[in-house]
Amino acid sequence: MALVHHHFEVVASFMESSGKTVERTYVALPASVPDYDTLVTQWAIALVTINAVTDSVISSYTYKDVWIENAIVLPADAENSDQAFGSAKISGDPLDSGTFSIPAASIGCFVSVSGKGRDIADTEVGSIFYNYANLFGGVTGDWTISDGERLDMGTLGGKRRNVASSGT
Repeated sequence: MALVHHHFEVVASFMESSGKTVERTYVALPASVPDYDTLVTQWAIALVTINAVTDSVISSYTYKDVWIENAIVLPADAENSDQAFGSAKISGDPLDSGTFSIPAASIGCFVSVSGKGRDIADTEVGSIFYNYANLFGGVTGDWTISDGERLDMGTLGGKRRNVASSGT
């Protein structure tokens, strides 16, 4: 099993007069856009054409480098709708909170394998659920919950939830 580069794409947000946006994804042909520098160049060229055909403005765009697993072995018992849901206050802003979810949460995310603890996330320091939440917490690290915000790990809580699966 290995992750291999598949293609580049650009997701553009089109903003109308009211401020509402819609997104469109533009997938680059791998033979035409083999690297990031070419993606940036080709997107700048495409923007001229795109801007000519819309009255909206492109308010933002995101470059994506898409990688795929080339030898997938499906797990025996994983359902993305069975999630661990976590929340905590935002560090430095006790009136705001952030949330996250883990699809197909492993049983190790919870206090116990059965009973009431099966539905309560294990928020103890060092637990796998805590370690995952801490990707977005504390004062260091490479990830934020949103807009540069970090979780106050002292307020972390979590539970199991089941949501409708919308995967493809």
